[in-house]
Amino acid sequence: MADAAKIVGRLSEPSSVGRASEPVQGARINSVRIRIIFSAQARTAAGCSETSLEFSAPLTVTQALELVAQKYGDALRRIVLDEFGTVQASVMLFVNDEQILNDNACELHDGDVLTVMPPISGG
Repeated sequence: MADAAKIVGRLSEPSSVGRASEPVQGARINSVRIRIIFSAQARTAAGCSETSLEFSAPLTVTQALELVAQKYGDALRRIVLDEFGTVQASVMLFVNDEQILNDNACELHDGDVLTVMPPISGG
């Protein structure tokens, strides 16, 4: 599997209300489109509650998170990925409402919804 930097794809720009909008201008890729929902601190760091990712072939959850971290910056990267580029152990991930382990093996396919839920702090 190619690393995240080599995956051909693009993110949809979030609208002003934090929902996914139309894809960024450019050639249309007809292969795989997923939705990514950010909760808690991830939503704050990304500046939106969700986005869409469109790419040419299935990719892993970790690769998708790397792509959105590249788009939304270091604040989101620190929340979801460790210094080695693997998913933070404290982050809960769901694919289509089913919790998954924080590993590199889970592939995302057309129509999948990835929910990113970092720990909620407070007392």
